[in-house]
Amino acid sequence: ALVEALKNNQLAGAALDVTEPEPPGPESPLWDCPRLLLTPHTAGASARKEQRVVEIFHDNIIRYQNGEPLINLVDKTRGF
Repeated sequence: ALVEALKNNQLAGAALDVTEPEPPGPESPLWDCPRLLLTPHTAGASARKEQRVVEIFHDNIIRYQNGEPLINLVDKTRGF
């Protein structure tokens, strides 16, 4: 119903942070749906989460400078 409503301009847009299954399979119509924002179940916020993002970013800068593998990379072959 959501995909059809977006395709038929019944809705201006939508955002989903949780899907079933998670993540949506490669055949899911959600991937090609117009005006739909999909996030990887990360919409919740907390001070600790923000601090952890900074720590990972910092660690990855050091890893990059040292020619080491980065952490938390997006795996494009898996669709997320």
